[in-house]
Amino acid sequence: MTQSTSPPGFEFKTARGFSLVETLIATALMALVVSGGVLYLTSIRRHTRLLNETDAFRLFLERVYAHTCSYQEIIRIDLSEYSATAVRGANEILLTHNFHRGFSLRFEPGQSRQLFIYPSLSSSPATLHIQGGEEECSIVMSLRSRYRVEC
Repeated sequence: MTQSTSPPGFEFKTARGFSLVETLIATALMALVVSGGVLYLTSIRRHTRLLNETDAFRLFLERVYAHTCSYQEIIRIDLSEYSATAVRGANEILLTHNFHRGFSLRFEPGQSRQLFIYPSLSSSPATLHIQGGEEECSIVMSLRSRYRVEC
């Protein structure tokens, strides 16, 4: 005579799937991996937007310099936190660059907010800092109006 440890009418079956605890642990691990990937992709996206904004401003400076060389004029660039305006003559606006939302120029203490571009060279070497959130890129201008981007 064999004794049954199960109540009458019930039989124990062997497990054929995952238990609830195993499923919850696997789901939690997958959520952790996905959230880390989303954070990484968000930071890459933010950095790429900053690079694009810096490159657009560099192109603005190169267009101003090209105009200066073509027409042999002195161009003044008025800088503010959120825009740059190229002015020729008395106050004729030539070009304007507005930074997208979330980006701005950062100025060093005592740094001039005007930049003069001459047909042969810029007024002086300058470093312009573009901020996007916590990250920053710089455009370094040399005497010969060559521009280098550093991030």
